[in-house]
Amino acid sequence: MTGMVRKLVASAVAYTPAGANNVARTEQDKGRERPTPGDKGAKGDGVTNDTAAFTAFEAENVGRVVDLAGLTYVVNAVPTKNAYQNGVFLVSGARQQAASFRSFNTSKAKFKAFGGQMRALHESLLNPLEQQTTIIQAGDSKTWGAGLTENASIISLSRNGTPADPRDMYTSPSWANEFKRYVGERYFDNAAPVLSNWSTSPSGQSTATFTRTETLYTNLPPFSAVTLVGSASSTEQADSGTLLGERHNIAVADINSTGSWTFPFTGTSFTMVYNSVPGQSANYEVFVNGTSQGVFSSDTGSLQANVTRTHTFAYVRNATIMIKVEYPSGASGVCTLRMSAIQIQKTCTIVNQGIIGATSLTYLQRMFGAYGPSIMTPDVNYVMLQMGTNDRIAASGNNQPNCTNNFKRNLLNLLAMFTPTASVILMNPSPAALESPPTYAFDSQYVRNVVHRVALEQSLDVIDNHTIFRGMDTTAYLNDGLHENLLGHAMIAGNVINAVESA
Repeated sequence: MTGMVRKLVASAVAYTPAGANNVARTEQDKGRERPTPGDKGAKGDGVTNDTAAFTAFEAENVGRVVDLAGLTYVVNAVPTKNAYQNGVFLVSGARQQAASFRSFNTSKAKFKAFGGQMRALHESLLNPLEQQTTIIQAGDSKTWGAGLTENASIISLSRNGTPADPRDMYTSPSWANEFKRYVGERYFDNAAPVLSNWSTSPSGQSTATFTRTETLYTNLPPFSAVTLVGSASSTEQADSGTLLGERHNIAVADINSTGSWTFPFTGTSFTMVYNSVPGQSANYEVFVNGTSQGVFSSDTGSLQANVTRTHTFAYVRNATIMIKVEYPSGASGVCTLRMSAIQIQKTCTIVNQGIIGATSLTYLQRMFGAYGPSIMTPDVNYVMLQMGTNDRIAASGNNQPNCTNNFKRNLLNLLAMFTPTASVILMNPSPAALESPPTYAFDSQYVRNVVHRVALEQSLDVIDNHTIFRGMDTTAYLNDGLHENLLGHAMIAGNVINAVESA
């Protein structure tokens, strides 16, 4: 009876909103304008599975901004037909903030593109001939993922501030993991990552590697036109039996004839795909930056389509690969390399190298070979570096002044360990609740200023994870006055993702 009375009152009792010429409306009118998953029975209690309710809700509501009223909804997958905010989704036990970067309702990123590193990273993720994109997320506890309940058990394990420390679990909604998941979703067709950990760390999942297969036709850019010598020829032929429905034929008639083409490459391997015709197939030679990797026959001894051979070599960066078609010794008549495609296993490896308690100085002292293998390996081509939170501490006994220009010196020295081979994207940390003397020599605003000056002077892009929290009470985004909670990590993840996409 009570429910019926409420419905009657909601539909019958009218009111007139304040303002000139406004029409009378009912509470029922207002409710219809602001539908919620609760209208379809969603509980939002963190226990009941609300997948069916969201499915029913999205069957009727698409493209809305929906307020989840701060509740936690258990679902099989995050719903995507609306922009959900002010709530949490629980998927397979993992929390995910209902955040703008997951929807069309994105916010403008805070960043300065002083050097083009973010654009280069974006291009790298898109470029199949940059076979390996390796990204280090370097920083302190804010990069590690401290402050999240998902890491409560692992953060208590023994650590000494070196690469041997335990690491964040991939299930946690840290900004570092959210960035990894975004890369897998948007650049690798939502592929599941291969998870691993840093070699000297006893626990955690620092590393996520995503892979996609790129199949490219060799008689189109980015491959060069074929250079023909002697009686060599280059033709194309429709062939439904090949991977791409077209075949690129490079024919040579004698030992004085060759055909060759080149392409730029960063990585360690690619796969030749070709057809074999016994007695009529040419050899080919692979060169990496002018050094021969060997001569290979495309004749398997039988009639075969889409034969594959993978060529692997030491990691190269911005190298030139040349494929040179050659006449086989002892052959007779015209011999042809019948190319179906070149296939590349495009990979992106992202490694969280956040170390709890690290300063720019201790990170420099401990992470580059003094305590196990250096985090800088030859294949690292991008670094996202966020330091400064612990540099604020007024320390004693380290024979260094507690001031911003000393932080700048240490940050520049740390940068020098990355920049010979990697492109660095600087980031600054969020404001903390406690920033005053005597514990701290300077506050996070000074950290932001130093990081921005270094970025400007060194022509480096900088992502501003400080300004996005401007005007917010620290209790809203910090778990303990220092480390971000779920909302804080989601806001940083959104800022980082949108910065890279916008640069």
